[in-house]
Amino acid sequence: MIEKIKKKSKKVTVIVILGFITIWLIISGLVYFLSPGYVFEINNSKNPTYDFQYETVFLKNNAGNSIEALYLKNPTSKDVILFLHGSDGRKPDLLKRMMQHANVFSPAYPGYSLSEGYP
Repeated sequence: MIEKIKKKSKKVTVIVILGFITIWLIISGLVYFLSPGYVFEINNSKNPTYDFQYETVFLKNNAGNSIEALYLKNPTSKDVILFLHGSDGRKPDLLKRMMQHANVFSPAYPGYSLSEGYP
């Protein structure tokens, strides 16, 4: 009797584990195939245009590449916001709103905007 319960318990455990693995594989497959519609499209514009005043600054990184950065001056503030943006790029409306409160310094990643190097 105990042997039957142990065998049945093992069988149920195996079925549950296989069920979880199957569900995990199905969900992983859906996420993998549907993800391009949910991931930001990379904006690698070499000619950014903004409708506000800014200064373009070029710095050198450790690899010797020239890194482009925007500097937006707020004459009434001594504070500086370091704006490191994601793959969606610098949002002009967000930059304008930040500039109302402080100076804004926003470097581009290597290989993006006017920066040299490999992304």
